[in-house]
Amino acid sequence: MRTVWARVVGLGSVALGSLFWSQNKPEATSECQAKNVDPSQLELKLVQVLFRHGARTPLKSIPDVLEVQWMPNLLDVPPHTRINYVVTDLQGGPRPPAPVEDSYRANTLRGGTYPGQLTTIGMQQLYELGKRLRMRYIQEVPFLTPTFSPAEVYVRSTNIVRTIESAKCLVAGLFQQKQADIVPILTTEAEQEILYPNYHGCKLLRLLSGHRWAESSTLPAIAKTTCAKSKVSLESPPINRLTSSSSEMTWWLVRDTWPGLPI
Repeated sequence: MRTVWARVVGLGSVALGSLFWSQNKPEATSECQAKNVDPSQLELKLVQVLFRHGARTPLKSIPDVLEVQWMPNLLDVPPHTRINYVVTDLQGGPRPPAPVEDSYRANTLRGGTYPGQLTTIGMQQLYELGKRLRMRYIQEVPFLTPTFSPAEVYVRSTNIVRTIESAKCLVAGLFQQKQADIVPILTTEAEQEILYPNYHGCKLLRLLSGHRWAESSTLPAIAKTTCAKSKVSLESPPINRLTSSSSEMTWWLVRDTWPGLPI
């Protein structure tokens, strides 16, 4: 296993998660002032970025609801997001099996695409995030060199195509497709994954958390959205707020909020 030096950026693309910055400048400055430390004398050693995938196709169809057509052209790869990369296990060996991705590809959405795939919009979202990181850690703070180097950047993803592609797009934006070497994107076996609630590795987790997901549609914000949609959408059957998940609700709304999608 290779050594990770002090000056490094860690990028993690996950099924669920959010973006964390390793340094908040105002807070750091205030803390330094309280301790009578000159911020200019400090050296940034490590940045870790944990981010979610970009916009995707639905994970499943919604019964009795007319959905948009998820045509293959909605997944076209923008040329500026292309890089030379390879997916490996954590030791640099072959990519492990991907049972979660296999379960998506066992079905097809209306229009011909698979569930859970990163869309062109999602690719652009992560590319833009990469550009923001470039501005912060290459242009404003010269922490990284302008060309990707595996000695500086460690990329980790869950073994799902949309998260792997999200990581790839972020790296493309961060380094503007400039790379000194192939970009390794590391992942692991489904049973060992810790970057999302892992039912494959812990059956007890499903027992403890399953009812929480079932109850999520009764949360005030989701219930309010469901009721509002049922009132204004006369052409579609109302969705029972006690039985529909937030995921189903999201993809029911998408045909009205994503311009240009064919019905």
